[in-house]
Amino acid sequence: MINHQKSFFKVLSGFCLMLLVALMMNSCTRKDPRYVFINKKGDIVLDDHYNFANIFSEGLAYIEIKVNKHEFKSCFIDRTGKIVLELKKGKLEKYSKGFSGGRALIKSWEPFKYKFINKAGKTVIDSLDRAWDFSDGLANVTFNKTNKLSYSYAGDSLLTFTGGFVFIDTMGKIVLNPKGYTNISNFAEGLAVAYIWGEKFTYIDKTDKTMMVGEDYINLSTFSEGLAGVQTKDGQWGYIDKTWKMIIKPQEFEDEGLFSEGLAWVEVKDKTTNEMKFGYIDKTGKMVIKPEKYSQVGDFSEGLAWVNIKDSTKNNNPDNDNDEFPVKYGFIDKTGKVVLNIQYGFAGDFKNGLAPVVIK
Repeated sequence: MINHQKSFFKVLSGFCLMLLVALMMNSCTRKDPRYVFINKKGDIVLDDHYNFANIFSEGLAYIEIKVNKHEFKSCFIDRTGKIVLELKKGKLEKYSKGFSGGRALIKSWEPFKYKFINKAGKTVIDSLDRAWDFSDGLANVTFNKTNKLSYSYAGDSLLTFTGGFVFIDTMGKIVLNPKGYTNISNFAEGLAVAYIWGEKFTYIDKTDKTMMVGEDYINLSTFSEGLAGVQTKDGQWGYIDKTWKMIIKPQEFEDEGLFSEGLAWVEVKDKTTNEMKFGYIDKTGKMVIKPEKYSQVGDFSEGLAWVNIKDSTKNNNPDNDNDEFPVKYGFIDKTGKVVLNIQYGFAGDFKNGLAPVVIK
């Protein structure tokens, strides 16, 4: 969403979008973006020359402030904007979710290692070759030659290792080392999606017990609010519960998201125009927000969801240094009404009543 764990093979979270924005802003020929935090009225609440800002998580948000041309100050702020933690020798991944379970993922540049800190800034888990954020109390990490990272799908859920998967708890203790899987997701609601190359998808629990539910499905998502998306062999998407019962029968969705606050986004093709549109369904499968021509949409958080459209004022030429943000963002409510105008260069989820946006 980021996060933001969508379907298993697609990078749909807002946090991956944050990474994209961060990569785009690295060019020194481009004007620095202006990140601020807004409230649900659209009022700017926090604005302290942020060059990057992430969503709030467990009461804190990661921000960056430019010190000079080549240096940024990396900090965590509270809801008042007060810096409560400044990173001295590390830097949070821009696509990280921030704090989860009292731990935040930090990437150190010299040496190139990952570690987890607590809210006091103390390192509690160190010297990781690779790591992903904690989810459902566990984090997927690699830290030695026998568990060497060989390939990583460009998302926050799909991982591939030559030596297997290692899950640790918040104290760094290895609690699960499942074997024989090609890919595996993070845990959510006690289950993770696992895949064996050339065979099938399934779920595993935190004891590595296999739930054989994937024989008729070519794709599975993680669980959210008791439901998980499944894709059938004919390409349709539906939702199952933890008894593997089909709750929302497969429909002609091009893609679908996880349920959040009772709603899930779905991507559909307009049969008249062949245009791709996004709408939202409830847990009965009813389309409660009719599909609109958005480029992307987010999950609902605190009653609002971000949406974006292509910015018609941009030529979207990747060679154009002025084309930093080729889409515009706004927010809709649960009736589908645009309540914060589509005008921002970027927007993240509302958390603790605030959302990070880029002022164009």
